[in-house]
Amino acid sequence: MRERTSELEAANRELEAFSYSVAHDLRGPLSVIVGYAETLIEDHAAQWPDEPRKLAGAIMAGGEHMQRLIEGLLRLSQLGRQPLSKGPVDAGALVREIVDELRRQHSSREVVVHVSEIPGCVGDRALLRQVLVNLLSNAFKFTRAREKPLVTVTGWTEGGEKIYCVRDNGAGFDVQQADKLFAAFQRFHDSDQYEGTGIGLSIASRIVQRHGGRIWASAEIGKGAAFYFSIPD
Repeated sequence: MRERTSELEAANRELEAFSYSVAHDLRGPLSVIVGYAETLIEDHAAQWPDEPRKLAGAIMAGGEHMQRLIEGLLRLSQLGRQPLSKGPVDAGALVREIVDELRRQHSSREVVVHVSEIPGCVGDRALLRQVLVNLLSNAFKFTRAREKPLVTVTGWTEGGEKIYCVRDNGAGFDVQQADKLFAAFQRFHDSDQYEGTGIGLSIASRIVQRHGGRIWASAEIGKGAAFYFSIPD
């Protein structure tokens, strides 16, 4: 068992190194493509017919989307090499801080957010903040079509774990596909309806796993979703 575990750890390290190398090497040439497309649009698009202007805009949009995917892949590959800096984390204060930031970013919307008294934990504050940012950002995003968007954050202690839940009344998803939810680049909604790269939940999952915790979700199409994660005491 120890030998098998060692082999899996080595394979994971090699895969992370490969992902980082590929993503890093792609970033340079892609920046050149996006830069030239931007220059062409800024300097010449006003003189072009509609069709070339649309094509140039599509090249630009595709390049920018690929840049976001690469940045996400780099962040994901770096998580395995980044050492944990554990300490006491005031989870409630962290949630309120993130909610305040999201309210400013979505100032044109009235999203009702209920945050209960939730327990603190021991972990890497910066990484756990990223988990909560990803989950809360998704909750704000997927309630966009709701007339009365509602996000609820709760937490409790159970079986030697601190468990946290971010719930919304948004678009939801097919719970039968939940096993794919935390894989990289998985998307359950059209990109023209909800922006994103499909990497955020994969990053959240990797961070929680590095803390020795679990992450899971429940949902119903059109009725919202709930995301849970645990951090061991």
